[in-house]
Amino acid sequence: MGARREIKTFVENERPQQSSFLEPGQDCWGSVKQRIDIQLDTIDEYCGLAGIDHIDVLKSDTQGFDLDVLRGANTMFERKRVRLVYIEVIFSSMYQGLPRVDETLKFLFGHGFRLVSFYDMHYQNDLLGWTDVLLVEPAYSVK
Repeated sequence: MGARREIKTFVENERPQQSSFLEPGQDCWGSVKQRIDIQLDTIDEYCGLAGIDHIDVLKSDTQGFDLDVLRGANTMFERKRVRLVYIEVIFSSMYQGLPRVDETLKFLFGHGFRLVSFYDMHYQNDLLGWTDVLLVEPAYSVK
C-alpha cells in the first residue's frame, strides 16, 4: 500500500526486517539483496473495491514508508472510518528520505487522532531508534 496507485521499487535487504521502499541509510543493517518493482494500491482504493466500510485497527510497519501508507487512507480518515492506528515510527537514520516522526504524527493529529501511548522502544547508539505508536480517533474511547 502507498499514497497513490503506482509502481514503486522495493529494496529487499539480506535481513528481511530491513527491507523497505526506501533506500537504506547509515543506521540500516545488512545490504541490498535485490530491487523489485511492485504495483502499489491505496487503502482507500482497496477498501472501496472490497466493500470495506470501516477499519477497527489500521496497523502499519513498513520500515519508514508508513506516512505514505497513511496518506493512501486519507478518505477513510476524512470520513472517520478508522478507529485505531498502530504504526512504527523511526527516529534514527535507518532509511534515506525517511519522513520525520513529527510529520507522521502531524498527519494523524490533523485527522483528529489522539495519542494513546508508545510501545516497544528500541535504541541505537544510545538514542531512541524506533518505537510503536497507538493513536485513537476521538469518536471512539479506549478502555
